[in-house]
Amino acid sequence: MPSLIADFQIPPSRIRTIMKSTEDAANISQEAIFLVAKATEMFINDLTEKSFDKGKKGNTLKYEDLAEYVNDENNLEFLLQIIPKKMSVKEYLEMATKDERESDESTSESEDDK
Repeated sequence: MPSLIADFQIPPSRIRTIMKSTEDAANISQEAIFLVAKATEMFINDLTEKSFDKGKKGNTLKYEDLAEYVNDENNLEFLLQIIPKKMSVKEYLEMATKDERESDESTSESEDDK
């Protein structure tokens, strides 16, 4: 198996460390670690290629391309908090103000129902 280690971009030892950090994972076979490492590499490669193709702005993959792709794909919803779309401070403050107003309105409506 030492020759297989050279085929990986992500060190299997890192995968083992991450998997061992979960309380449910008592024993993890070497085959499972290699499989997860290869699947992770394939996922990252696919994500990168599709983000790049969708961006098509020169020959550089930018954060915005990746964030836009993640935002547009339903099956990547689990990455939305990790790779959010960038926003300006002004946009954030407007969003926060809107959320606060909606929260205040729902609170006052629930108090009126009592």
